[in-house]
Amino acid sequence: MFTDFGKNEATFDFVNKMIDKYYDELEKNSEYIMPVYSYGDIVRNMDEGKISALLTIEEGEVCEGDVEKLRSLYSRGVRMMTFTWNFSNCLGSPNSREDKGSFVNTEKGLTEKGFEILDEMENLGIIPDVSHLSDKGFYDVLKASKKPFVASHSNSREICKHPRNLSDDMIKG
Repeated sequence: MFTDFGKNEATFDFVNKMIDKYYDELEKNSEYIMPVYSYGDIVRNMDEGKISALLTIEEGEVCEGDVEKLRSLYSRGVRMMTFTWNFSNCLGSPNSREDKGSFVNTEKGLTEKGFEILDEMENLGIIPDVSHLSDKGFYDVLKASKKPFVASHSNSREICKHPRNLSDDMIKG
């Protein structure tokens, strides 16, 4: 579920409407695709020859910094979430913004609210996704996390010189 924080005001409501549509589509296509809430679901779906659908959020602002809204998203099936997209939000800052050009942000990382949300993500079982997050934010997550996290759509900055990609040091973690 992606929301453009720069365009949508009611991000929590907007993402919930998208989640409704997600479940409508899963129901219509249940002979081919099933939701994933845990690793066991992936195994079951593979055994049954079905595609697995993992509900993720790209743009952590959708929880509006509210732990209860994060819990609500978990109860609806969300199992992975990025902290940011193109814009700084109540959780943290990104590396590159469309309206500012490409840049590596080593100054601004997770906010106090971002650390709180990270902690609750780990408590719930939502995988933190550091794609789009600033370099400072990446290292904040690395230092504060107690469980594994992912960079779901980041590549090697050494190979492709884009600020959203990961440095060798980040990859080695």
